[in-house]
Amino acid sequence: MDAQVRTRFAPSPTGKLHIGGVRTALFNWLFSHRHNGKFFLRIEDTDKERSDPQLVHQITQNLEWLGINWDDDIVFQSQRLELYRQKVEYLIDKGFAYRCYLSQDEIYQMKLESPHQKIRSIWRDRHEIIKGKDYVVRLKCDLEDIVGFYDELRGQLSVNSTELEDLIILKSDGFPTYSLAAAVDDADMKISHVIRGDDHITNTFHQIIIYKALGEKIPSFTHIPLIHNKMGEKMSKRKGATDTNEYREKGYLPEALANYLLRLGWGKDDIEIITMHEAAKIFDLADLGKSPARFDVDKLNFLNHHYINIKNDTELVSFLSSSLAIQNSKKVSMIERAIMEIKKRSHTLNELKDYANLLITDKIQLDEQCQEIVAKGLDMDFFQNLYNALQQEENWQHDQIKATCEALITHSNFQKALIMKQLRAVVIGTFKSQGLYDFMYALGKEEVLRRISNSNTIKS
Repeated sequence: MDAQVRTRFAPSPTGKLHIGGVRTALFNWLFSHRHNGKFFLRIEDTDKERSDPQLVHQITQNLEWLGINWDDDIVFQSQRLELYRQKVEYLIDKGFAYRCYLSQDEIYQMKLESPHQKIRSIWRDRHEIIKGKDYVVRLKCDLEDIVGFYDELRGQLSVNSTELEDLIILKSDGFPTYSLAAAVDDADMKISHVIRGDDHITNTFHQIIIYKALGEKIPSFTHIPLIHNKMGEKMSKRKGATDTNEYREKGYLPEALANYLLRLGWGKDDIEIITMHEAAKIFDLADLGKSPARFDVDKLNFLNHHYINIKNDTELVSFLSSSLAIQNSKKVSMIERAIMEIKKRSHTLNELKDYANLLITDKIQLDEQCQEIVAKGLDMDFFQNLYNALQQEENWQHDQIKATCEALITHSNFQKALIMKQLRAVVIGTFKSQGLYDFMYALGKEEVLRRISNSNTIKS
């Protein structure tokens, strides 16, 4: 490519950052880095009523968390209103747009009479200005027979201009609509490639008209299929988590979520595990899929499990100590002894914290299954003998703990499987944890004895 590649991500701060938006940002970031270009962030905040500055912070924070960095300062559309007004006036002067004084009631009546007719206002060929009356500015969309563009993923796309409504490009409050502002900004920012969801295809037809009317260079367009859920339906809040922040709060690592999203609709040589920077070396628009990708939480969990397990143990211990506010050095030691085992079982950081909490808790909370086991009665003799044996144990290692326990189990009046369940209930309180003997080793002798003693199976 001769000219510099310049891509952008342009979210609207009217809602939380959707994972589909993150994937769009990621594809734009990858493409620009693949070609040593630039990637820009633009906040499309011209919806005065719905735009929320706090959501801008959330958007930027989550992009930074994922490692999606941008060039130059963030562009805010709300700070460019004068530019849009100038462009609209130019379009009016050149006959490409017009002031429309239709009231809402008049528009409603038009739609009642001709529900399938695209709006062609009676004001499109009138030039008078009515002072004191609100108006919108509409784009004349039928000045050419066919409106078309080449899509890098879908090939040539075109539509008969009679199928396009005279789009409002400036609202009565003086704020531009999406299609006008986006086209003006892309031209002004010299965006070379627009990569976005295929729900924007209709917008693109309108924007082609705007580019031509303004005499601007038309960028390359690629419209990617939207993300669907496992049922093949468009992802929505009602049908699965869509907010990027939710995945962060559930304990997914940024590298895992980025890996999963970049593979969701893009593939190269059946590679499953790949970092953003590795992908940037080989990313090509030709490798994008043409069908909607289906979001599969199981695959995301697989990747998150992988990235948790390749993390340094010291880093994970530090994370747990901080997030669980562990001050006690003995409890930190428990985590250090257990970390290799609990990370093998963890698909999210939240699961990692749950397993760690089982170790450091001062009071065991029995789950329903363990409550039933305890309620049926424990082998008091076994636990008394085990307490005495462990109290004398000087070699506190996994194999020795196992040997001591199993030697006493063979002399129990209960079946081995039941005794093992009783021991797990007393020491851990749940069956959702690491191996029993690994857990006992990580707890340490003093804590194991305390838990057995607190089970009321030991005579004082």
